[in-house]
Amino acid sequence: MRGKYAVIGSLYLTQGLPFGLAMIAMPAILRQAGHPVESLGIFALVMLPWAFKLLWGPLVDNHGLARFGHRRSWIVPLQVATAAGFAALAHLPPESTPIVGFAAALVLINLLCATQDIATDGYAVEQLAREQHAFGNSLQIGGFCLGMLLGGSGVLIVVEHLGWAAAMMGLGIVTGLLTLPVLLRSEGVATPPPGGEKAATKRASLRALLRRPGIWVLLAVAGLFKAGSAGGEALLHPYLVDAGYGLDEVGMISGTALIGLGTVFAFLGGAVTTRLGAERTLVTFVALSALGMGALAILAAIGQTDLAQLLPALLLENISINIAYVAAFVLFMRWSSKEQAGTDFTAFQCVEAIGNIAAIGVATHLAGQLGYGAAFAFTALAGLAVALFLRTVLTEPAARRLDTIPEASATGE
Repeated sequence: MRGKYAVIGSLYLTQGLPFGLAMIAMPAILRQAGHPVESLGIFALVMLPWAFKLLWGPLVDNHGLARFGHRRSWIVPLQVATAAGFAALAHLPPESTPIVGFAAALVLINLLCATQDIATDGYAVEQLAREQHAFGNSLQIGGFCLGMLLGGSGVLIVVEHLGWAAAMMGLGIVTGLLTLPVLLRSEGVATPPPGGEKAATKRASLRALLRRPGIWVLLAVAGLFKAGSAGGEALLHPYLVDAGYGLDEVGMISGTALIGLGTVFAFLGGAVTTRLGAERTLVTFVALSALGMGALAILAAIGQTDLAQLLPALLLENISINIAYVAAFVLFMRWSSKEQAGTDFTAFQCVEAIGNIAAIGVATHLAGQLGYGAAFAFTALAGLAVALFLRTVLTEPAARRLDTIPEASATGE
C-alpha cells in the first residue's frame, strides 16, 4: 500500500519541477532583467504539451513492455530524460539566452513530463480503489505543488545565492532521486476494468471517450474550473517584482507562504473532499478562490503592496484552489474508465490546460494594457461565473447521471 503511494507522490512531484520553473521562477527572473510583462505570457506555451498530450495518450495506453511493467517502461526513460534536460539548462545562462530559447527548452522538458503523466495517471487509476481516490489525489496535487515549490520558489532562492547552474543541476539530481520509488517497486496487477478480460483487450481511443453521453459537460467542467485562478496566478510573480520585491523575497512569499501552505492544504483536501463530497467541495472552493482574487484586485487597484495586506488574499486564493484541485481530480478519476485509464484521465487534464492557457493569455494582455488591478478583477469575476456553472451541472440529479459514464463505457466500442 505505502509503496504505490510513494510511487504516485514522487512522480507527480517530478512533474511540478519544470512547471514551477516555467510559471514561477522564469517570469520573475526575466521581469527583473527588464523584459516587458506582456512578453512573459510566452511561458504559457509550456502548457501546450499538457493541453495536447491526449493526442498520444492512446499510444501510451496501448504500448509498453509487459516484462518491465507497462507503465514503468514509459516512466523510467522519461524520468532519465527529464533529469538530463535540467542538466542541459545549466549551460543556458538567463542573461545571454533569448527568452524564446528558454521557452522552447522548457516546452521540451514539460513534453517529457506530460508524457510521463499519461503513464502515471494510468498507473494511479489502475492501482487505486475508489475509496482510495481522495487520498491518492491529495498525493497528486500535493506532490505537484511541492514540485512547483522546488522548481519555482526554490530555484529563485538558489539562483539568488548560488547561481543559475547550481539551481539547474540541483533539479536534475532531485529528479534522479524521485525515480527510485518506481524503480524499486514492481508494477503489479491492475484492477480489471468493467467487462472483464474482453474489455481489457480493447484498444484505447479518443473516439471511445468522445462517444460517451454527457462527455462535453464533463470536458467543460475540466476546462473551466481552474481558468480564473490560472490567469491571476500567472500575474502574481511579475506583480510582486514590480511592487519592489527581490527575487529571493518573491521566492519566500510564493514558496513558504503560498505553495508551502497550499501543499499542506492539498493533502488535507482529501479529507475535505471525503467529508463534503467532490462536487460540493469543488463548487465551494472555486468560489472562495475567486473571492481571494477579488480582494487582490482591490489591493492592486489602490496601489497597496504591503505584504501584511496582500498575504490574506493570496492565502485564501491559493489554499482554496488547491483543495478544489483535489476535488476536481477525484471527479476526473471517477469519470475515467479502467479500460483506457491513461487516455481518459489525460483528456480531462488536457482540456483543463487549454482553458488555463486561454485565461493566462487574456490576463497577461489585460495587465499590460489596463494594469494589474483590472486583470485581477477579470480573473475574479471569471472564477465566480465558473462556480455558478459548476453548481448548476454538478448538483443532484445531474451529478448522478455524470457519475455513471465510466461504467457505461464498458459496453462501448
